[in-house]
Amino acid sequence: MRRLLLAAACVVLLTPLVTGQLCDSEYENQVIVKVRHVVFPGAPRVPQEERDQIAREVRRHFRNPCEDQKSWSQDAAEMASEIAREWYQDRGYFKVQTEAQAILIEARGSTRIVDLRLQGINKGQLYRTGRLHWSGMTVFREDELLRLIPTHSGDIFGRDKIANGLEAVRSLYASRGYVNFTCIPNTTFDEDNATINLNIQIEEGPQFHFRNFSVAGLDDQRLQRWQEAWKEQITGRVFTRDDLRTFLRQFFRPAYPNFDPVWATRLNYDEKNSAIDVSMTFYPKPSDEAMKVTPPPVR
Repeated sequence: MRRLLLAAACVVLLTPLVTGQLCDSEYENQVIVKVRHVVFPGAPRVPQEERDQIAREVRRHFRNPCEDQKSWSQDAAEMASEIAREWYQDRGYFKVQTEAQAILIEARGSTRIVDLRLQGINKGQLYRTGRLHWSGMTVFREDELLRLIPTHSGDIFGRDKIANGLEAVRSLYASRGYVNFTCIPNTTFDEDNATINLNIQIEEGPQFHFRNFSVAGLDDQRLQRWQEAWKEQITGRVFTRDDLRTFLRQFFRPAYPNFDPVWATRLNYDEKNSAIDVSMTFYPKPSDEAMKVTPPPVR
């Protein structure tokens, strides 16, 4: 479990490791959990300042989280326990133990108002960063990757610092077209010195390039204009989302200045040939007035 908390940053864009599905409206068979109080019964050794900070962090994640109607109490308790655990892991207590309960105070339709009881907190040993080592890379040197990890030997070990560093490495590889890049941080504990050593194994995968571009819902003349510009500017280049965004914004920005067109695209990965085809569909066809855009110059 501890290894997976760190490894997640290597595979996907980093998000808070504990999140609840947010309810903007009522969902069938789901309830909205709202927190009244976060309390720490039976935890006299937890300083008040720590309690206040953990409670704020719990409340920040419990902004109308949507939970299953049958298991909401257990899910809410596990979420609160994990939030507290991560708070301590970010501060060097990597083996912290926490327990939580969700106590129902009031039910209002699909809303459950609860008190969250964090108890049985055992921080354990404070760990510092030991050795950091990368293996399996060919594109970048180890010292280049180490510079992206915002911690050094002897610093208090922070899960968030490692996760943020791994995400920075993932972004670096993505900027060179290595979209299948993954890494697995293997942790070993030196209990005598209270340190955590990391051996981060990298699988770079192939470098992907842009290939074809298709748009449904455009008239033939406009489609030909887009595809000619794509062929001249993009086809064969190393794939990056920034380059895709720059290309598409040349068409969209005059009519839709606040729209990020990358979110409207579909990426089709040809693993065998390390190529990516990009497609878009307009529903309905864009109006002539909205899409009166001069074709971008060929660079």
